[in-house]
Amino acid sequence: MKFTWKKLTAVFAVAAFSTLGLSALSPAQAAPAVYVGAKITLVSPVLTADNTSEAAKNQAMADGWVTNGWFGSGLVYQRSWLPAGSKVTLVYHVADSKGAPLVGQTVILRCNKQYSVSTAKITCNGQPVKDATGSADGGRVSSVTDVYGNVSFDVQNLDSTGETQPEKWTDAPTISEDGLDDYHAQFLPQIAGEKPDHSVITEFHYYTPDATKPMAEVFPAIPTTLQAAALLTGNAVVGQTLTAAPGWWTGNPTPSVKYAWYRCTVVGKTAATTAKPATAAKCAVISGKTAKTYKLTTADKGKYIRVGVTATNTGATGYSISKSTTVVK
Repeated sequence: MKFTWKKLTAVFAVAAFSTLGLSALSPAQAAPAVYVGAKITLVSPVLTADNTSEAAKNQAMADGWVTNGWFGSGLVYQRSWLPAGSKVTLVYHVADSKGAPLVGQTVILRCNKQYSVSTAKITCNGQPVKDATGSADGGRVSSVTDVYGNVSFDVQNLDSTGETQPEKWTDAPTISEDGLDDYHAQFLPQIAGEKPDHSVITEFHYYTPDATKPMAEVFPAIPTTLQAAALLTGNAVVGQTLTAAPGWWTGNPTPSVKYAWYRCTVVGKTAATTAKPATAAKCAVISGKTAKTYKLTTADKGKYIRVGVTATNTGATGYSISKSTTVVK
């Protein structure tokens, strides 16, 4: 059976009227609080019109699905490319109707989304996923948002071969007559469902790398960008351990982070985006402490502690320094 765009659009119409519970991929758990009206966006990898397939055409189709009432407003639909056998971490930002991050919110990722004709062999968070069918997703996994309202899922492709490698990122994939030679996977994160959420559909087509014309990178480079500052949690008491949240960074490839801890004699009420605290902050680096956590010592008593984060990818390096703790007791 040949799936044209017109047929795929009709398929999504049927999907809109099907309601599914969690599959066996998700462990039994108490029902989480469900926020209705959440806005869910993909923040890593960073996908743009420059590294996705037929961006305008696909978004116009998604807008039509919203007009028909099948999905919540603002739906984003993007297709891109990955080499067969590759792993990608999908990071989503989850916010309420006013744009504030939803912290501690359970998010379900629909892997090989129902009616998507997804045929790639994949795992989501290490759990095997079946092909999509007309009545069910290939599988579902769940995770909880962090202090920035972000949630991540690891997707591993298990195919040794894939579709023909595109000439450029914006190319359309080749859809086979019978669908058996299409190696793609589609993902939809949700909280309350397709219509009450304002979400994003991401579809990856897995290709067989061509050594004669290699793709430059898994995704074209996008410089490191700070979206939210580093944070500290824990009690400012000698003997207690502080934990750093490194900040919310975006960019392709995903930025790597390093930590530095500072002991200060002046409270720092605002975060900074510099390599080290300003002279006025009266801070000294704590030698040898580069982990994500720091256990307070007697030398910290009466002082204030801050953490500095350096985030780097091939495009740029960025910095974030947290506000300080209260005075250490």
